[in-house]
Amino acid sequence: MRMAVLATLIFTIAYLGYNCSCVSSKLNNATNDSAKVSTPTATQSPADDLKMKDLESRYELTLSALSAESAKLGISSLKDSSDAPGTEVRVLVGFGLAHPRCFILTNSNGTHEASFITAKVRGGRAAMDEEGRILSTRIALHSPASGWDEFEQFLKNQGIEYPLKLSLDDNAALDPDEEVIVVEVKSGSVYRMVFFPANTESEDGKKAWAVWEKIRREFDIKMIST
Repeated sequence: MRMAVLATLIFTIAYLGYNCSCVSSKLNNATNDSAKVSTPTATQSPADDLKMKDLESRYELTLSALSAESAKLGISSLKDSSDAPGTEVRVLVGFGLAHPRCFILTNSNGTHEASFITAKVRGGRAAMDEEGRILSTRIALHSPASGWDEFEQFLKNQGIEYPLKLSLDDNAALDPDEEVIVVEVKSGSVYRMVFFPANTESEDGKKAWAVWEKIRREFDIKMIST
């Protein structure tokens, strides 16, 4: 429970911080550079330098919140994982009142593996351990209904590929109780990430949520919220 509250608070602080287009644009550029903020140039003003430092701080806060959500599912941070051949895509929904759920897709030399991590269910409800923590289970998924070629093309059409083609919201209100979708991609040593609240009005945000619905249909995933 403490971890859930901490993750929500961290994410709220991080998300509320970048509500102007200039910061959002720079944050997206930072995620597209191995998740690092570029070194300020001599031509940047002190105000620009301050924004970049603030940007880096907010991005790290978001990563911390994501790490906490991943820990609830019993998976390690994708950003900090060992470099591996191929590409890994994660689509995680969490941060609100519901238990996080995560779709993981790896592609190494044309070999695909997909899995879904969610709450373990007992009697139609999420199972908990003796300390009241929700138990998670990892489900190996079959091939998508439309086939791997068509499914991967759909992901690319929505901007989910290497490198990510999605940009963060410029002005999105965040409800601490509302869920947020996070899209991560790692290829070799390069990691990129974007995230959007459920109430997003941006075109890219809607694309991310459309992907989540597509995943549910393609792999016949039964969701559970807690």
